[in-house]
Amino acid sequence: MSSERNDLDRIEREWVARGLSRRHFMRLVAGGTSAAFLTAFLAACGGSTASPTTASSTSTGSTTTTSSGATTGTAAATTASPAAQVSPANISTGVTLTMPIVTTLDVTLDPQATQNYLLFYNMFDYIYGGLVKFDKDAHVIPDLAERWDKSTDGLTYTFHIRGNAKFASGRQVTADDFIYSWKRALNPKKPAPASFFMESLKGAAEYTKGTATDLTGATKVDDSTVQITLTKPINYFLAYLATIAWYVVDKDLIEKYGDDTNSDWTNHQPYGTGAWKVDKFDPATGIELVPNENYWGQHSPSVTKLNWPILKGPTAANQGLNLYKANQADILSAFPLSLLDAVEQDFKSEIVPVTVGGVNTVAMSFGKKPFDNVLVRRAFAMAIDRNTFDNVIWRGSYTPTDCYEPPSIANYTCAPGIAYDPSEAPKVLAAAGYPGGKGLPPVEFYEASDTSAEDVNRWRALADMWNKTLGANVTVNTSLTSTQIQDKIKTDKGLQMEIFGNINITDTPELMSEFLRSDSVYQVDRFDWGIQVPAMTYNGVTYDPAADAKQFDTLMDQADVEQDATKRNQLYQQGEALFLKDAVLVPFGYFVYRELVKPKIKGLDWGGFYYSFPRSIENNVVVTK
Repeated sequence: MSSERNDLDRIEREWVARGLSRRHFMRLVAGGTSAAFLTAFLAACGGSTASPTTASSTSTGSTTTTSSGATTGTAAATTASPAAQVSPANISTGVTLTMPIVTTLDVTLDPQATQNYLLFYNMFDYIYGGLVKFDKDAHVIPDLAERWDKSTDGLTYTFHIRGNAKFASGRQVTADDFIYSWKRALNPKKPAPASFFMESLKGAAEYTKGTATDLTGATKVDDSTVQITLTKPINYFLAYLATIAWYVVDKDLIEKYGDDTNSDWTNHQPYGTGAWKVDKFDPATGIELVPNENYWGQHSPSVTKLNWPILKGPTAANQGLNLYKANQADILSAFPLSLLDAVEQDFKSEIVPVTVGGVNTVAMSFGKKPFDNVLVRRAFAMAIDRNTFDNVIWRGSYTPTDCYEPPSIANYTCAPGIAYDPSEAPKVLAAAGYPGGKGLPPVEFYEASDTSAEDVNRWRALADMWNKTLGANVTVNTSLTSTQIQDKIKTDKGLQMEIFGNINITDTPELMSEFLRSDSVYQVDRFDWGIQVPAMTYNGVTYDPAADAKQFDTLMDQADVEQDATKRNQLYQQGEALFLKDAVLVPFGYFVYRELVKPKIKGLDWGGFYYSFPRSIENNVVVTK
C-alpha cells in the first residue's frame, strides 16, 4: 500500500470519526493542506467573522422556460470587479504567482483516478473542466456547455457544448469525449473515488457493476450536444455535475500513454480544458502552470505563470509561512491557529477571511441518556454562548449561527434554531426532570489523543458553559485515538455527544436531506433521530421527535425532486425547522478560513467552495505595480 493511501486512510478515519461525510470532506479540505493543519481544521481552525474582502467579477447562471415548458440554463451578465478598476498603467505584466501546497499526500493530477482528490479539489479547477462549474458563491454556472435544456419532468438534461471548447492540445471537445470520460469514471475495475456524484445517472449502477456495456443515461445527440438522463429528478443534479467525477479528459492522450494506475499520461503535456495547462510537474517538488492558449475564456492580463511548490513534513506549514514572509509566496492558505498571533502581528492587513459553505454542530444521540429526553437536548442548546465560543474562545474561527444551512444558498432563508438563553435553559432542564442538574447523568465527548492542549481547552470551555448554566457534569475525554473513537462509535452505536461538521456540496439545501433523514447512515446507530422516545411538553408546546422524523423524511422526499425552486426551498425550510426544534444537530457556527494574500493582487475569487486556493485565476485577476 502506498504512502498516499496510508495517509489518506488515516486522515479519512479521523474525519469520519468526527461525523464528516467523505462526500463533504472533499470540499472541506480542498487544496493541499498538511496533516497538522487538517487536524487543526477538524477542530475548526479558521479565521475572523468578517466577510471576504477580495470580491471579483462573477457570472451567475439562470434558467428560463422555453416554449415547450422545459427550462434552459445560460450565463448571465458579468459584474465589474476590483481588477477592472485598476488603471492599465498600474498593471504589472509577466507575473508569476506562487501558492505553496502544504500536504502529506503524494500529488497526482488525474481528476478521476486520483486517491487524493480530497485535498486537491480546488487545484483541478485550474486545469480541467466539465459541462458546468461553480462560481465563487457556490452557484452553478456554464463551463464547457454554453447552455442547457431541462425537461419538464426534471429527468433529462441536454447540454450544448461551446464551439470554442478545446483541449489544451487544440482539439475540439465533443460529446464523445464527455461520454468516454464518464465511462472512465465509472470503470468497474477502477471507479473514480468521486463517482458517487454520478449515482443518479441512468445506467451508472449497471455499468459500474459490469452488468451493462453501455451507459444508457449518456447519449450523443451530435458532436456538440450531449444528453443526460437521470433515474429520478433530483433538483441538485447540476451541482453534482460540477464535481470532478464529471470532468472531461483527453482520450487521445490517455490512449497514447496508457491509463495505468499511476496516471502516467499526466506527465505528458498538454492536457485539460481549463484556463491553465501544466508546463512542469514533479510530484516531489511542485507544479508549474502556464496559460492554456486554447481556453475558451480570457486570461489574466498580469499573470503568466502559476508556481505551486509542494511542501511536506511536520514543519511544512511553517515553511510556507516563511516563504510568504520572504516574499517568495504570494498566496498562502495553510497556517494553523497557533500561529495566528504571529501572522496578525506581521500581516494583519493581508489576512482575507472566507466564510466556508458549511457549519459545525453539537450532535447528541437519542439512544443515549440523558439525550433521549428532547427537553434536555433543548436546554443544552440554549446554554451555548455562540458569540463567546466562536469569536473569543475560537478567535473568530466561526461565524456564530443557530441555522444549519449555509448562507451561500441562493434565495433560501434558513429556519431559526434554538438561541442562546441562559435564563431559560435551567427552566427547560427542570421541566425535563433535572432541576439544577440534579440526577442528570454525566456526559462526555471525545477529542483524539493527539489534539493539541490548546484546542482541548477550547472544547472544555464549551463543556464549562453547560456545567455552569445547567449544573451538568460534562467532560472532554482525550484517552482515545481517532481510530479508537471511530471504533467506539460503531461498537457502542453512537456516543452521547459529538462535534459534527457538515459542508454543503450543492447550491440547494440538500445537505440536510443527506445527513438528517431517519434512515441515513449518519442517523441509524449513531444519532438515531426517529427511534421512539417520549414526547415532552413545555409551555404548551409538544415535542415529539419520532413523529417529527417521519414528517421530515416525507418533506425531504418531496423537496429533493421539487423542480420549482421556491416550493423546494419552502419544503427544505420546514424540514430544517423540525430537526432544529428537536436539537438533532445544534449549529454553533459557520466555518471561517483565513487566507494570506499579498495586497498587490486584485480580483481573487474566494468563498463557498473556494478557500484553499482562489477560484481559477483568469481575466478578473491583476497584479499592481
